[in-house]
Amino acid sequence: MVQKKLIRAISLLLIIITSGVFSVAADEKEVPEAIFSGIDNASAVLNNIDYIDIKNSNTWAKEAIYETGALGIMKGYGNRNFGLNQPVTKEQAIAAAYRVAGREGDAQKTAEELDNARQPADKKKNAISMWADGYLQLAADEGLISNQDRTDAFNTDPTKLIPGTSFYRANYAQRQEFGDWLAKTMKIEPVYGQDKIFNSFMDWSAADPIRIPYLEGLIKNNIMNGTGNGRFDPTGTLTRAQVAQIIKNGEKLILPILKLNKTLGTIEGIKESTDSSLGERITTNTFNIRNVNGKLHKVDAQFLTDAVDKNKNEQIGTPLPGTEKDFIVYKYGKIGKSDLLESGDRVEYIIGEDKSVRFVNVISSVNDTKYMAAQVNSIDSQNLTINVTRLMDLEYPDVSKDGKKTIANGSSGLVDSTYRYSNSVKIYNEGIPAAMETVKPDSIYILTLRDDMVTGIKSVNLTLDGDLRIVKGIVEENNPQLGYITLYGENGQGTNPSGTSALRTFSYVNPNNINVNKNSKKVGIDDIEPGDSVFMKLDEKMNVYDISGVDNYISRYARIIAQKPSAILVEYDNGSQQVLPVDGAVPVVVNNTVAGVDQLKDGDRIKLILNQTKKDIVVKGITINDSQKIIRNIYKGSLVQLNETTKDLVLQNMERLSKGQWERSQNIGISKINLGDYYKLYSGDKAIDDKMVNNILRNQEAYIAAEGDYGGGERAVQVTFRDKGSLETLADDIIARTETAAGQFELNKSSNSMNYGPSTIIVKDGKLVTGNSITIDDAAYIVANRDNDTGDYFAGVIQLNDRIDPNALTVYRGRIKALADNKNFELESFSQLKGQNWEFVNTPKTFKITYDTKILDDEGLIPQREFTGYGVDTYLGRSVYVVSDNINALLVSTAPYGPDGAFAKGSVFELSGGSTGSDGKYLTEPTGIVIKNSKVYDMTNHVWADSKDITLSLLKNTVIIKDKKEINPSQIQVNDNLRVYKKGKTETGDGYIVFVED
Repeated sequence: MVQKKLIRAISLLLIIITSGVFSVAADEKEVPEAIFSGIDNASAVLNNIDYIDIKNSNTWAKEAIYETGALGIMKGYGNRNFGLNQPVTKEQAIAAAYRVAGREGDAQKTAEELDNARQPADKKKNAISMWADGYLQLAADEGLISNQDRTDAFNTDPTKLIPGTSFYRANYAQRQEFGDWLAKTMKIEPVYGQDKIFNSFMDWSAADPIRIPYLEGLIKNNIMNGTGNGRFDPTGTLTRAQVAQIIKNGEKLILPILKLNKTLGTIEGIKESTDSSLGERITTNTFNIRNVNGKLHKVDAQFLTDAVDKNKNEQIGTPLPGTEKDFIVYKYGKIGKSDLLESGDRVEYIIGEDKSVRFVNVISSVNDTKYMAAQVNSIDSQNLTINVTRLMDLEYPDVSKDGKKTIANGSSGLVDSTYRYSNSVKIYNEGIPAAMETVKPDSIYILTLRDDMVTGIKSVNLTLDGDLRIVKGIVEENNPQLGYITLYGENGQGTNPSGTSALRTFSYVNPNNINVNKNSKKVGIDDIEPGDSVFMKLDEKMNVYDISGVDNYISRYARIIAQKPSAILVEYDNGSQQVLPVDGAVPVVVNNTVAGVDQLKDGDRIKLILNQTKKDIVVKGITINDSQKIIRNIYKGSLVQLNETTKDLVLQNMERLSKGQWERSQNIGISKINLGDYYKLYSGDKAIDDKMVNNILRNQEAYIAAEGDYGGGERAVQVTFRDKGSLETLADDIIARTETAAGQFELNKSSNSMNYGPSTIIVKDGKLVTGNSITIDDAAYIVANRDNDTGDYFAGVIQLNDRIDPNALTVYRGRIKALADNKNFELESFSQLKGQNWEFVNTPKTFKITYDTKILDDEGLIPQREFTGYGVDTYLGRSVYVVSDNINALLVSTAPYGPDGAFAKGSVFELSGGSTGSDGKYLTEPTGIVIKNSKVYDMTNHVWADSKDITLSLLKNTVIIKDKKEINPSQIQVNDNLRVYKKGKTETGDGYIVFVED
């Protein structure tokens, strides 16, 4: 609310300030700061850029096309056709890049030199093709393209070119190619810390690594951007309209290169004068412009209006244009010359070094009366303000009139806007004069505004029966492939098939021709998603051609209960639970850095960004709370009192769980611990309240999970009271089997089943989790209680710990898609080792190559400099294992893997192979291990099955991990406990990964 008031205050202040400036007319005695003139060939320039296909379009790039055309950067095809949606070829892209740098003259000279060197029969007949040769030669000379590319481009025999390899000048340019060329001609410094492109776009890895620093430079300068759906599309094509917009985006850097300057001002007056002293009548229109700096600028436009002896066309005898110094003007979608300008126009004007005006863009007019269709939200009659949601800007205050009617997508878009209304505002309700009291919130009206003050309000019926043809609703489905969009009402009407209000479906013929805005930004049709609120404008055939929308995202806080394939189970703060679909495309933010879904862990406190519809819910983003508190200790003690006022637990004889055993705490006798903000109390596996604790549970033992607080202290977040009559037992074991639905698990060393429930304190990765997080092979400290009547065991505490090294270091496998020498490499998709399962994730993953990264090839350890993505021994496309610490690759191995891989475990009986010296130390590394007490993991039944002794062969690229480090085979000791991933389920086979466990 404060922000809204601030925005309103700023808006009113701007109105007051600008009104003050514009009221000052140019004094006849005022000395102008600068005097500018038009250009000699304004009519020729206008004729060249008055494109038929642009004039008849509603393209968002219209201003960019006209501006770049007026400046001679983007040119049409010579027949008043720009080629709006035509993809740019490589030679056109290179030409545009050089024209941006003001090198057109250099290219034409080079082209003439090339053509002069040709034999007469080989000379180019087409001027455009010849000039293109000049641009291509410059590009080769200056390193934009290779010499081989230039040779390919000049090749006149297409049969000598190799598809997919050779440089075809007429082929469409890729976005990354044009960006690279543009950055180099503009001399934009390459950026080698690729924060923008790496963090902003999901498909950054598809870009050529050599071009990425230059693309980064463009992105950081807001010259190039993504496609609007989280992608940059580096290998995609770009249209001529997109190129024009990219160039306009870079005008702050480009205009100085071309020795041009852009400034702002308001036309205060226009004065006409004539001069007949030279025998011909020359009319001069002088435009007095109050510059944004407050100084006066004058711009003169001259025309020959009466000549004694006009020159004539030598072929047809018509008079030739006489003296002219005019300039190009773009105003409200129209292109013309200075006669389009009026007093009160707010303008941007581009000036050359010779003080000539090259291009003028009319932003708005201080004298305009504006009309808009808007939904009234509220009226403050005391302060004479009205708050509305702008729906559509109109040229006339009557929707039945012809004229411009555009969905409002300005700076406020579909956001609330507040205006003052005149005390004498004229109000018409259904054509009848009415009072302000008849203006109802949530109804739609046409507003008349003068200087941003509402002077008229007229009711209007925005239905399909009228000529306006606007529809409003919530998106149920948007299908760009089949060209339709389906809406339901904001009150949910249309979602129930048996209801009276059916879903409404509308078609669109060409998705590329639809003007789409979302959240006040220009986007593509693909960005309109289920759940978005939209206004759509329809043509006479009821097809959609304009869409304006806002998303309906909501944020909720939750805790991850369990992770499932492509989904997570979360518990919200109100205690409700929900399964949410989550795939590799969902951005996960950790410590202000975008990461992958593999960073999510059970127990994580997260913020969810959800797009919720009547039918389903879509996760749009996840932020892991990096300040979430960790369970620091688990205690046991007898309750003395729960202070319901101070929320303190008073206990006696407190003990702390340490490595599966109870140890006396440092506090002897009575201890006190504060309760956390969201504490839970349990007895008999049921939730209880504070009063019940004090009434019936005094002097009873309880287990307490305590989290650390910011002051270094602890707070109890879960308290579970144990049954007095039960027998406590402790276990330090491995989970052998688990049944989540039944709330049971089994241990390796015990034949008894253990039960658990909501009251069980389960801690994993330092966080409170549920039984969904218990997995086979988890190492666990367990505190259980045996019921004297039934003999059943119920776990009061399950502490899942990191004693198995693979939980400390993460192991991945996948195929290398991209590799930057000594910097990083990317897997095109990956599988992550979790327990005895490889969990597949269909999304790329990038690892950094550090000084400590080791590379194990088929022949053993190799230098990092040989780990490259090119040449005969390229690693691109090779399958590898990666042992990583977060994003840092510690070890990369080319050890094989396939569908026959199996997990086994046991203890070392002996090492085989290798040779030792007289001191017993290995001179050459062992090549095999014999494993006793062996078990092989049954992937079907999810249990460890007994096996005979296993003879494991060690390869030169076998990965061996101990104490979070990669070790050599000789560092393995007899009786070490091993867990291995090997070839096949038999008693022999190559070892791919060996974990040495405690």
